[in-house]
Amino acid sequence: MMDMDYRQWFGMSGVMAGLIVVVINFAQGDVVFATILLGMVIVLFGLLVWWTRPERGGPHVSHAAAHAAAKDGDVIVYWRPG
Repeated sequence: MMDMDYRQWFGMSGVMAGLIVVVINFAQGDVVFATILLGMVIVLFGLLVWWTRPERGGPHVSHAAAHAAAKDGDVIVYWRPG
């Protein structure tokens, strides 16, 4: 079974709930509220994407620095997101 952390999906589930409310309000004809809420959802989604960007993980360690810090028998793992 997959071990899932709720914190990982908390922000995205909030954005999805906001989009569902926007669609329901558009369907009921409340265009002004739905447009304002859609703008808020877009801003919150943008903040969520900015907050979770890969560059936020800290400074990059160069190849030379990784080899200099490694001891005999250490394994250096290179990881690139995406």
